[in-house]
Amino acid sequence: MSFSGMNEGPIARQGRHPWSSSQSFVHGRLSCPNELIEKVVSVTGLTGQSSLLDLGCGDGHLGIAFAPYAKRVVGVDSDPEMMQVASACARDKGVEVSFRFGEGLPLDNLPGNFHLVTIGSSFRGMDRAATLEALDRIVYPFGAIALFRDSHPEIPQNLWYKRLQSALRPFLQKAPAESLGEAPVPDEFYLLKSKFDRLERVSVIQEVESPVERVLHRAWSMSMLRSGQLESEVRTVLENLRALLNQHASNGRITEVIESEALVAFRSEPSSP
Repeated sequence: MSFSGMNEGPIARQGRHPWSSSQSFVHGRLSCPNELIEKVVSVTGLTGQSSLLDLGCGDGHLGIAFAPYAKRVVGVDSDPEMMQVASACARDKGVEVSFRFGEGLPLDNLPGNFHLVTIGSSFRGMDRAATLEALDRIVYPFGAIALFRDSHPEIPQNLWYKRLQSALRPFLQKAPAESLGEAPVPDEFYLLKSKFDRLERVSVIQEVESPVERVLHRAWSMSMLRSGQLESEVRTVLENLRALLNQHASNGRITEVIESEALVAFRSEPSSP
């Protein structure tokens, strides 16, 4: 399977606008709680002798977080500049992760097999059925796939988030099916039709204080500018969003309740990769 179908490219290239989606991703991304990492390690039985693949790794935050729990970690992404940032982050953290540029890279050509494959938001941008077929060939028989995602529960503390989503709706990126008015197909649908059909969900709910600018960058990373949109128009939209967030902020910080979860998938009938 070629990796070229993966379209996540969340790292800013030199000269990109500071409010481009990729630049905003870097500034606004939520960190994965250590407690969730430990839960996934426990559920999957990851050990210091295990190997891990971080597919669509972006800035490498998942692979870096798991590095202390595995002997070998490989991160793959389709953005070459992202590989540079991910490598720098790993050096800063003092962990060893091998990052590879994945444009057109068949997953079968990666070195060795893996006990665990971690995937973040990039999974929705892949050909999910084909990706799972390819992973079935490189994941050890009792290995697993862990899909990571975040959400904001609909509770009073997150009222600001609901209002922000409403304001952002005209600018949100949509998958092709959503553009046609269809609901996006859940990841569980593809997993249950694959060999990785035994599912377990683990999650952590936290209340955190986030700077307004970080929340704004995160929100804007999900947006898509219209073709030919002027910088002055972008600036106006950002100022309106910033004003909305400041209505709910205290001392420049927003209180948000976040559920970070991992959907862990095993084979119900393990077989040799």
